[in-house]
Amino acid sequence: MNFRVPILTSIAILLAATAGAQRNFDISVKANGPRSVVVSWPVQSATPVGDLLVLPQFQVQRSADLKSWTPLGAPLSGALHQTLTLADSSGVASFYKVQSIISLAYAALDNVTLSSGQLAAADFFGAELFGATLNQAALNGANLGAADLRNASLISANLTDASLFDVEASGAVFDGSVMTGVNASFGDFQLASFFGVVLSNANFGSADLTGADLDFAVFNGMKLDSNTLMDPKPTLIWQIVNLGAPGANLDGQDLSSAALLGANLNGAKLTNANLNSSELINADIRNANLTGANLEYVNFQGTLVGDTVMDIEWLLVWYILNHGAPGDNLKGTNLSFAYLENANLHGTMLINANLDGTDLSGADLRGANFLGANMNYVELPGSLLNGSTVIDSKSLLVWDILNEGGDGVNIAGANLSQVYLAGASLRESNLSNAVCTVSVMSDADFTDSNLRLSNFSGSELEGALLVDANLTSANFSNTDLTDADLLGATTNGANFSGAIFSNTILPDGSVSP
Repeated sequence: MNFRVPILTSIAILLAATAGAQRNFDISVKANGPRSVVVSWPVQSATPVGDLLVLPQFQVQRSADLKSWTPLGAPLSGALHQTLTLADSSGVASFYKVQSIISLAYAALDNVTLSSGQLAAADFFGAELFGATLNQAALNGANLGAADLRNASLISANLTDASLFDVEASGAVFDGSVMTGVNASFGDFQLASFFGVVLSNANFGSADLTGADLDFAVFNGMKLDSNTLMDPKPTLIWQIVNLGAPGANLDGQDLSSAALLGANLNGAKLTNANLNSSELINADIRNANLTGANLEYVNFQGTLVGDTVMDIEWLLVWYILNHGAPGDNLKGTNLSFAYLENANLHGTMLINANLDGTDLSGADLRGANFLGANMNYVELPGSLLNGSTVIDSKSLLVWDILNEGGDGVNIAGANLSQVYLAGASLRESNLSNAVCTVSVMSDADFTDSNLRLSNFSGSELEGALLVDANLTSANFSNTDLTDADLLGATTNGANFSGAIFSNTILPDGSVSP
């Protein structure tokens, strides 16, 4: 942002603040006589309300050419919402910027909450952050070297180009984070979780990743050395991604839940290998032999196929995913447990097809005919239907709940058995007498809903919200209630025999072990 201040010397001012919701601030620049200007700005926390208050220091800098910058005075600090000012009476035509600085080296921050904090370039060197919560925090370029991050939670954080050199992070959770370019050399990450983490160009030389969860981690360009400790499975996946495995004998290998992005598997022997849920996006499997391989939920988007040996079902899945099948006749076809997200099935004939457990999220199903098809556990979030789509009433109800919203609906007595409703919102709804047996409803929200006399036997309700719900005489036998929240729920006469309670919030507010 550039503008000129109308003073005698025509001093030009550049205003610059660190990006981020909390660290953005408005700066006021006013003339203070013919040869002086005053820069002022408010003090704001780098963290949201409710988190630990983090007040940056501020350093005003001056430049004549926007290339070389020199500090103007010492760093300034202030109380929350205080307005800080600095006057420059040099009379020299200059550009100015205000830098937000967070310096918490060696700070005692065990178990604090810094979630969604704008902490880019912050200095946490040697800080005590045991058990701290930094979910969705912006930590790009931050210095966490030698810090204690044991058991800390950094879910969906941005750690791009951050320093984790010699960090203690055993048991830490980085799931869904971006760690591109991180320096994690010599770090201790035993039993840490990196589920779905982008580790491209990160340096883990001499780091200890023993026992770490690296499912779906992106290893492309990740740097290891001879002293890096990592379990055999992720080590093999890292080798395939970064070194390639053309012609390799991978018979029977466990390559499940792997991000094999762009991997060279040309001519590889993958007979009986387990590739369940793996991502073969832009991978080369030409001339490869996948006879007997487990290819359930494999993402074949952009995969190179030619003279590839694999079951006809998976060749068809590959074709549909990459070319679509609008208007095709796939009557009686087996497409069970296939990954067909965003596939074009517009007007496709799928009469009596087997779609058990198929992922059709985001798929175009307008005009498709599912008459007599097996639709158990089909995933339908974001999929497109229209009045010409022929689909059974149960699947249509599932689609409605996932895509049109289920809050406040009256579906008493509905049949929702063997369906996929993970993450569904059914707040303040009436599901009394509903049959919801053996269904996938993890992270679903039943807050304030009426589930009286409903049957959820054998269903997956991990992370579900049942706060203040009416569960009178409901059947939850053999239901998985791990991480579920039943605070304030009415459970008179409910059947919980064989149910799994783990870290579950019970109606009285206590937490199960």
